[in-house]
Amino acid sequence: MTARRTVSEAAIREHIGKLIDGIRAKDLEGLRRLYATDVVSFDVEPPLEHVGVEATLRNWAKVFTFFEEVTYEVRDL
Repeated sequence: MTARRTVSEAAIREHIGKLIDGIRAKDLEGLRRLYATDVVSFDVEPPLEHVGVEATLRNWAKVFTFFEEVTYEVRDL
């Protein structure tokens, strides 16, 4: 593995870790800074596709309201 790839992979893993921390903390403003403005995300309930950071954050806001504690796990990254 090249040094450049190692640095890039480490940066990606760090960014994903920050996203997970923001989700667990229910930090919408922190997540806003981490997501790309044109993010496309998918969920288990309609609408399944969320296009743009505002749609993604609205979805997270519903989750944060509904659940007292939010856990989030990434497997096989």
